Amino acid sequence: MSSGFSKFYIEGEKESFTTYFSEDLSIRSPIFMNLPEPSPEVLWRPMARYGAYIATTDICKVPWHWDPSLIQNPLMAIIGMPGAGKSETVKTLILRIKEKDIDVPVIIVDPEGEYHVIVKQLGEGVVLNIGIEHYINIFDRPSWNFNYQLWVRKAITPGILKALRMSQAQAPLMMRVLEKSIFDVYEKIYRFDPVNKETWKQQDPTLLDVVRQIESDVKPYLEGRVTKQPPLFRTKMALLERLKRWVEGEGTDFFAHPSTIKLSDLLNQPVVVFNIKALPNDARDMFTFYIFNYFYALMEMLPPLPTFKLRLILVFDEGWILLKSERGEESPLAPLFRRARKYGFASIIATQNYKDVSGDILPLVGTVILLRIRDADAVKKLAETLKIPERISNQIPTLPTGKAVVSIAWRRTDFQNANIPFLVNVETAVEPQITLIMYKKGGAEDVFRSLRSQMSRT
Repeated sequence: MSSGFSKFYIEGEKESFTTYFSEDLSIRSPIFMNLPEPSPEVLWRPMARYGAYIATTDICKVPWHWDPSLIQNPLMAIIGMPGAGKSETVKTLILRIKEKDIDVPVIIVDPEGEYHVIVKQLGEGVVLNIGIEHYINIFDRPSWNFNYQLWVRKAITPGILKALRMSQAQAPLMMRVLEKSIFDVYEKIYRFDPVNKETWKQQDPTLLDVVRQIESDVKPYLEGRVTKQPPLFRTKMALLERLKRWVEGEGTDFFAHPSTIKLSDLLNQPVVVFNIKALPNDARDMFTFYIFNYFYALMEMLPPLPTFKLRLILVFDEGWILLKSERGEESPLAPLFRRARKYGFASIIATQNYKDVSGDILPLVGTVILLRIRDADAVKKLAETLKIPERISNQIPTLPTGKAVVSIAWRRTDFQNANIPFLVNVETAVEPQITLIMYKKGGAEDVFRSLRSQMSRT
């Protein structure tokens, strides 16, 4: 039996690990050759706390475990065309993470009603059908003492504008009208006082309250009681027409209701699936933006972690709105590039809208998984952004289902091929038989005794 040896540390562990490569792995993947894949020591992580097995590398056939403790930030983007296996990859990853750490809560925003199988397979968790059985008020703050003015500017106004397909730079007048209408509701109707926190303890308004406020503003002009229309009249009317479709009509008044559940309580659930299939696309985008901001703000209210630990994993299928930055605006993901590890906040964002993914955002995401994409311009853009070698990028348009390109921003780069994207075969079945074993304690005799025992069972 031939063996290779390498020393390295798992974050949070004081003892070094010795990696023993079995004869089988050495034959298939000569570790001393400069093959175009990262070193096995950062791929094979079965003993790491969050080492979730996802795939095997295409050339060396080394099992790859996604271990966020080794990556710049615990953010992941999964991008691929319809039918490329995007949702299956996400489901596989969630199940594998829960196998490794059953305590970390996972919250999934599901646009097509397909992630209930996660709850069924795990035998625990809840599925919430938004807009049918449950409602979420997108004005609700993470806590009563969260500054409502900051919340409006950080989460509510940007979320509504994004859902309306407008940026703050494109529609500054509409943004000001919207923001003023929201503040009028908070301060004139609900009597929130900016300097008196005691007034913040009451229930937040809803989008329906804002619509009624704008209707009240334009009513005198519509009824002819005031003949001279102010400059903002047309802007208010345009905004009113766009907002009304989310708060009126039976079965379409998605954001007219107070929340039927308290979002912070969901952190006590092992898995939560928000089924938003009943919502139209623009309302889904607004819901996605709100959920992201709500739970990120909630994490920021907790003390920073002294060592890396996952407190929450947020999963967004079709979360392209989070991967897009526009002129004059920062992507909501931007603060997480620096702070996600600090607060234990992980996010997995899958999308088929690769044309809307911003080139300045993607390279900063800790892990990027590219599935099949046939659009030549999109492939070229992604390859340039992620510095994918031509021999790999040429394969992206014809990748079979289950095969992917992986780009990882490692925390340390003092190992073989640290900066090179690599091909993998995503495994939706069980993890392959172990060919690499890590031991924390015990001498060589114990190691080889265990290896012989394992081989005798195969």
